[in-house]
Amino acid sequence: MVQAKNGEVVTTSRKIAKYFGKRHGDVLRKIEQVKADCSREFSQRNFASAEYADEQAKPRPMFILYRDGFMLLV
Repeated sequence: MVQAKNGEVVTTSRKIAKYFGKRHGDVLRKIEQVKADCSREFSQRNFASAEYADEQAKPRPMFILYRDGFMLLV
């Protein structure tokens, strides 16, 4: 579920949703709630906005989470 990227532990909101059996939309909402409760600096370091292509090749939102953001979320 997590991988090392440039020496840091990272995962995505999509992997989190799949692993915990949740809807990706629900995970995105929870991340937004967690971000709102954190400092701006923490959020910028630990939650990166990104996109992925869905089954119809349409861009959809997701987050890349770094270790501390992942730990806070779960």
